Amino acid sequence: MPVRKASIRFRERSELLDYLLEVSAATSQTLDLDLLLANVAEIVQKVLPYDLFAILLYNDRRQDMRIRYAVGHREEIVRGLSITLGEGITGAAAARREPVLVGDVRNEPRYLHTLDAVRTELAVPMMARGRLVGVIDLQSTRLNAYTEYDRALLRLIAARVSIAIDNARLYRRVERQNRTLKTLANISREFSSILDLNELLGKITSTIRDQIDYDAFSILLVDQEAKALRHLFSIRYDKRVNTDNVPLGKGITGAAAESREVVRVHDTAKDPRYIASHADIRSEVAVPLIVQDRVVGVMDLERCV
Repeated sequence: MPVRKASIRFRERSELLDYLLEVSAATSQTLDLDLLLANVAEIVQKVLPYDLFAILLYNDRRQDMRIRYAVGHREEIVRGLSITLGEGITGAAAARREPVLVGDVRNEPRYLHTLDAVRTELAVPMMARGRLVGVIDLQSTRLNAYTEYDRALLRLIAARVSIAIDNARLYRRVERQNRTLKTLANISREFSSILDLNELLGKITSTIRDQIDYDAFSILLVDQEAKALRHLFSIRYDKRVNTDNVPLGKGITGAAAESREVVRVHDTAKDPRYIASHADIRSEVAVPLIVQDRVVGVMDLERCV
């Protein structure tokens, strides 16, 4: 029977140690996160057959987990699933920092339905440097597909791959920061050499588009006497447009100017501050422009998705 593959494979302790060395070797050879997660899926499949497989990574800022790599899961699940600590079987494993094995999910109220045929789920947390990295989740269409031995084995695997995954994420973050710093240095050099305002605004527009996709872009300047943001430059769907002036504290841009903080709205339809400018707009981010501790304006980006 395939579900007993793990116990059959490791008749001797030395065989288990050899396998764990293989796990460590396979996950330490690359800092490419995508390749690393694919290696983990392949390694697990060798000893713990599954019908659905997922690696969910935890985000400290959002306080949730999202699927970063999956096998067998529907695309809409992979794209849209967000799990908080304690939610579902994976969330329970993450919150408790302990593996959770459910032999029959039909009797488990915590189970988050992904496939009607699923019967067994095994979720094991990954920890690195005392912090939660994420969860490895296996699901099988067989009843009681995994044993306590399998749970212990997956826990050993998770302990070895978690550091590698955490290192790969740190490496990706540093790489992204380095690219950002280089881009900012190049932008600063380019902008400082342009004296014509219209040319400068056009350059800003194209440079930001290279880094962040948007459907509408605006720059508004603070008019302290009128207590409003005055339109300076706007482009929508690659065409120059004129936008209305915005009272300070009103709308997303006014909120950014007043709070002196970036304001990001994922769904403008659900934010009462949003001032409708186009029916298709769905998300917006407004960034205050601060010079010598004084807010001089706001840069605003909008998207239709």
